[in-house]
Amino acid sequence: SISNAISAFEYEESDVAWDLLKSFSLLSVKEGKGSVHRLLQQAMRTCQSDDESRRNLIICIDALRSLWTFKPEEVESWKEALQILDHVKCVVSHALEYKLDAIYILKAARLSMEAGVFSAMALNAFQEAQYSLHLALSLLEKAKLGRNNSLSKTLK
Repeated sequence: SISNAISAFEYEESDVAWDLLKSFSLLSVKEGKGSVHRLLQQAMRTCQSDDESRRNLIICIDALRSLWTFKPEEVESWKEALQILDHVKCVVSHALEYKLDAIYILKAARLSMEAGVFSAMALNAFQEAQYSLHLALSLLEKAKLGRNNSLSKTLK
């Protein structure tokens, strides 16, 4: 049987790759958390097909929804929400770019709405809140238009 274990050579090769990316400031690791430079993120997105981008966006939306625990009435949830707020805003901003099923548009709209509420309540960042809430409305409008278009095609 073939082992799923990673060999010492593969570990060494991955260390070399990480070191190379870090040497060009394309990857940083702080306190055990890795971060990919935005230019590299954009380059990776550009190399993806529309289907791959849509699939990856859906994965990100689902992942963020499972991590997003913000509840306005539970102050303890605010710290965790702050940790992923920028990720939520970034992922949701891409939801308008792709033809997503209505359910994912609605999931992104809800994340954006809750990010807006969080920004206003916890950070007093009212312009950020307004942007997030406006984006949520745009997504809801997109979902509504998509539903109306599919309904009109069904009726024809």
